[in-house]
Amino acid sequence: MSIYVVPSSPRMFVDMVEERADRDLHHYSSAVLKAFGDVSPIFSRSQYSDLFWHCAVEVPGWFAQVLIANAEAESKGSAKLIRMWSTMASASPLSASILRHARDESRHSRLFLDLIDWTMRNQVERKFVDQLRKTLPDVRVGELPQQSDEISQVTLIDSLVQMNIGEIRTRVHIELFAPILAELAPAPDKAQTIKVLQTLARDEIRHITYTAELLEQAAEHGQSDLIAQLFRTRLSDFNSITAEETKGSVEAFGAGAFQDLLVDQDSEAANT
Repeated sequence: MSIYVVPSSPRMFVDMVEERADRDLHHYSSAVLKAFGDVSPIFSRSQYSDLFWHCAVEVPGWFAQVLIANAEAESKGSAKLIRMWSTMASASPLSASILRHARDESRHSRLFLDLIDWTMRNQVERKFVDQLRKTLPDVRVGELPQQSDEISQVTLIDSLVQMNIGEIRTRVHIELFAPILAELAPAPDKAQTIKVLQTLARDEIRHITYTAELLEQAAEHGQSDLIAQLFRTRLSDFNSITAEETKGSVEAFGAGAFQDLLVDQDSEAANT
């Protein structure tokens, strides 16, 4: 059973998005491919996946902590999306998409905890997972904030670019998680583990696609230069964050084998 389709390059990501959108996204594709070519973010490099597999196999408890961090990140992302949603008039065509995305992220945070329950019972105490589940905010229940019409077009475009890049990075991480989790899952939980992994992978591509389509529309209405600039700037920002998050694992567990991963290829290119 296939868990996911593995996009091994930015070009394959773009192809997957355009296939789902069922149309050419020329401006979006150009901006993404140019940004990835210029920045070469850590999470798109083969050595990043090598480090992930090395730590997941060789470092006890490392993989569980990564999944916990993702659960927390998805929950924070859902809250951020709700704040964004609150700056939109309820009649905005985008409002419903952002709300659905926020609820997806809230659901994903709990799916990551389910994956820990099913595959890592001997590594993470059930009480800890249950307590974390209770503390994660759930935007699917309770009252939502009042909506207004405050967000500017530039702020909206910037937010969509950041969302798109973030979802691409999360999709890369799911590619790394999936085969390990599918292997770790005991027989009674294997089918539901694979089903959740497939759901997460499909949801991330759906999120990448709807934000890509919105950015393409904005580009067709004169914002192509801004979008290209923002993709370059924000991808560099994401790369810096990823480098900082990765540094500890490289230094503590890499055994000197992954130092090149921390080299900023963007800066190197600028100096040559």
